[in-house]
Amino acid sequence: MSELGVAHRIRVAHLTSVHVRHDTRIFWKQCRSLHAANYEVHLIVADGKGDEVYHDIHIHDVGKSHSFLDRVRNSVRRVAAKACELRAQVFHLHDPELLQAAPRLAKSGGQVLFDSHEDFPVQLLGKAYLPGATKKLASALAAWYERRSCRYLSAIISATETIAHKFQKFHPRVVTVRNYPLLAEFEFQVSRPASAEPLVTYVGDITRIRGVLEMVQALALAPTVRMNLAGRCPHPKFFAELESQPGWSQVNWLGFITRAEIETVFARSVAGLVTLHPTISYVDALPVKMFEYMAAGLPVIASNFPILREIVETENCGYCVDPVNPGEIATAIRALQSDPDLVRQMGARGQLAVRHKYNWSF
Repeated sequence: MSELGVAHRIRVAHLTSVHVRHDTRIFWKQCRSLHAANYEVHLIVADGKGDEVYHDIHIHDVGKSHSFLDRVRNSVRRVAAKACELRAQVFHLHDPELLQAAPRLAKSGGQVLFDSHEDFPVQLLGKAYLPGATKKLASALAAWYERRSCRYLSAIISATETIAHKFQKFHPRVVTVRNYPLLAEFEFQVSRPASAEPLVTYVGDITRIRGVLEMVQALALAPTVRMNLAGRCPHPKFFAELESQPGWSQVNWLGFITRAEIETVFARSVAGLVTLHPTISYVDALPVKMFEYMAAGLPVIASNFPILREIVETENCGYCVDPVNPGEIATAIRALQSDPDLVRQMGARGQLAVRHKYNWSF
């Protein structure tokens, strides 16, 4: 028997110096999927909360960093040292900064995988705290370092096809593992009455880049429709701007609501809105909220990003619109409001697609 686990099981170590120990993608999806497939799974974190075994996953804490500089300089070293102690057959890196450790881990004899959750060099271009010239330099250096590190990697895992295409230019083994939501996240089953009111719904953070202003502006162009708006608004000035819009009189402002209340809201709606702005963070992302609407049997009105259009148009479960064009949003709302049969058909198709296709199950 091995000193840290059961004999004859492949030992996999997931490494992160940034993410929380119970991160959805890392812990709840990847670690638990590996455990279900009879791998011996270890997770190395740097959060200062101590070691534990949780859901049979061995969690090793190397201590919390005191600053960004400490994290980059020392956390990576501590995480790599712990990984080498474990003598795993597979090392799964989850942060770009951990690529520094790839040569050492590869030398130890294990297979080294890099999980690219985001396009890090592109993300740097959107950092507001970096001056323009610095952003470009930082992005270029990050891209160079990614390419250089690939020589030590056995394979690369990407969260989207766009990221995969980038790495395929300089690495032969790249796979895409989309970050679909866990099926368990959709425990409720919503049954809407045939005479559902002409209500559309948005549940989430109330911010400008999530397209909430354009949603409210669209209501003025669909005067017989109301919108359930639920969530937290961290910016009072933005909320005041929303209240000043003509369409605000058609808003049912709900504030933060519970999971049970969400069910009731969805049951009274004809569509769920997820019209995120075309920012670097969103254009290549898979918003869980969209799948939540689909799972509840709601047609979706989503941003016309390629990654979302592929799903919505393939499944014929809603409409994709220009998220900064209130007129397009209003047109989609009116189309659904005027056709209850279409609402039921699109809703049923979306629900079926989430159950059988767009979910993470193990």
